[in-house]
Amino acid sequence: MSTASIFGLLGGLALFLYGMQMMSTGLEAAAGNKMRVRYLLDIKHIHTEKLGASVICVEGIKKELMRMMDMARRNVQEAFDAILVMEKRREKHSAVEQREEYVDFLNKEISIYITSAVSHEITSAGSQLFNSLFTITGNIERISDHGLNIADEMLKMSFVEK
Repeated sequence: MSTASIFGLLGGLALFLYGMQMMSTGLEAAAGNKMRVRYLLDIKHIHTEKLGASVICVEGIKKELMRMMDMARRNVQEAFDAILVMEKRREKHSAVEQREEYVDFLNKEISIYITSAVSHEITSAGSQLFNSLFTITGNIERISDHGLNIADEMLKMSFVEK
């Protein structure tokens, strides 16, 4: 590799980095306070500073919904497990109850975030997508509620059997 090629490569890299710096400065100026990092209580994947960037918002919401869905699935599974293993009903019920509280928290926080995100959405397709995500959030929470209801009934059965 010749000296001219090396200088050309370094010059191109320098211009690229300068352009990236200029672009990030411009974006920060345009965004103002929205660039401050603020995280919702114990939410891992959605960030209020990203409102207005639909793709980023939707991806964060999807990741939180996957966490929430996993918890709801575990609640239903443990509730059914309580039917099969009598001596572990109290333990399973307690785990389902604690997880249900967290699912309720996620439902509330994700719903608030979706409501904020949809207010920044300018396309009807984007608004419909956020509306669907909002509906899914409520449905997942309801599934988790059913898991708790089943666990509650199994706990009542254990008292009747004794």
